[in-house]
Amino acid sequence: MLYSIILVLQVFVIVSSQDINDGERTLLQAAYRNTLENLEQAEHYIKETRKRLASLGELLKGDTTTSTEDVNNKVEDEKNEMDDVYKILDSKHAWERIDQQKRPEHATDPGADFLSKVLTYSNKRLQKEKSEIDLSGFKIRFVNDENRDYFIACIEFGVDDIDTDLVISSYIKIHNEFVIMFPEWCGFGVCLLQQREWRRHKLILVLRNSMVSTEPGSLLMLSFISMSKADELLLALRFPQDKNLTSYKNSKEELVPSYGIQYINHSTIAYNPRDYLEDIHLFTKIDSSTANLTSVESATKFHTNQSVSIYNETDENSITLSSTMAIIDNSVDLSDPLTNNGIYSTSLRFKSRDDAFIDWSLIINRVYRVFPQNQSKPNALSEIYMKCNNIEEGLTVKLGAAFSVECKVSGMLSPEIRVYQTKNPNGRRTKDFPGFYILRLEDNIVSSVIITTYSVQLEDDGEYSIIAGSNGMYLQESFRLDVTEDEV
Repeated sequence: MLYSIILVLQVFVIVSSQDINDGERTLLQAAYRNTLENLEQAEHYIKETRKRLASLGELLKGDTTTSTEDVNNKVEDEKNEMDDVYKILDSKHAWERIDQQKRPEHATDPGADFLSKVLTYSNKRLQKEKSEIDLSGFKIRFVNDENRDYFIACIEFGVDDIDTDLVISSYIKIHNEFVIMFPEWCGFGVCLLQQREWRRHKLILVLRNSMVSTEPGSLLMLSFISMSKADELLLALRFPQDKNLTSYKNSKEELVPSYGIQYINHSTIAYNPRDYLEDIHLFTKIDSSTANLTSVESATKFHTNQSVSIYNETDENSITLSSTMAIIDNSVDLSDPLTNNGIYSTSLRFKSRDDAFIDWSLIINRVYRVFPQNQSKPNALSEIYMKCNNIEEGLTVKLGAAFSVECKVSGMLSPEIRVYQTKNPNGRRTKDFPGFYILRLEDNIVSSVIITTYSVQLEDDGEYSIIAGSNGMYLQESFRLDVTEDEV
């Protein structure tokens, strides 16, 4: 690697004194970027090699005693492992922002509207599909910053394409309640940041210690990472079963295996009904030089215009241990005419190792559109519905806790979505109730509204209605929020 770097640098020196055309400039720019990446990797390898040589030197000395100075140096080295994270927090003024937010005076906060536009723009920039995805260098780190009284988690990973735009949304557990957050939001003792450094991506969560659930095995963060319009990753991060928050006085890290995912089929599949009377096979190939893929689980769903949902376990899961490769074969049954047009998705779940310090799971999801050849393109699902999470049996939330509800609308083109609060006992309904951030998102398939508050107050107690309408058709969901000063 070092020889290649030196060779490229020599080429740069030679051409720097000459005139070059646009084509040569493009090639040199690509080589320049690759050289920078190789330098970063070389620096990492050198650092790790020095650590291992230092450990080997101690063993060769045969001295097993540890001095106070050695302990202090080790603690300082562990803190330095989070230096990059602290630099990002400082550059984005996270510490100044995290405690300065106020509850909005109205339910439609300008900041939320701005974030909605940013996310909609980011979704438009996503690639249509990817046939291959390389995930490398997952690293998960924690630190309990006792000086600032904050808990910090950093998830770091690499992707194969430097031009890949990622859209990330996360479910964060705060005060035992899940709140939907997007990167760059800071306030009320919580901050979520996203940093891209070449092909490396970092997702940083900062939480006030009093807000973190320390129950062993509890979910800390569930992040949805959109790689393209057809591909999504789900990374679930949990506290270790035998650890709690006070254990993280210094940074800890867990290296997660790297994966290569290859889809044999395109995301849109046109078939001839006469040729495919029974089923269509969809293959996903996963390989890894660092992971044991015997823990792969797979499940499939197929949604159709006729509101039929088919759920099957994996038809075949072929695993070759010698090459650590898994081939997942899922099939869509087309013998039933109801299932000849729709959206098909497959989820692949990789469990953490039994001895892993961090309990994590990675889910890879691929969405396919399957349709007959006599159609020029797959039809949109005609089913119209609205579904809200976490409202089935009503909600009881402790005073001062965080709270979030998400409602998704399908089958309506650019619906107007409004949120109302009905104040008891006079029954007055208003859309200007304070304290809540209303975030509206829209794409070609599903529109959604997210209702969030980071500090529930007694005046938030009451009935809430979400109404979505388009072309004279309206859908409505309602729920009741009970605010209590007692422990929930």
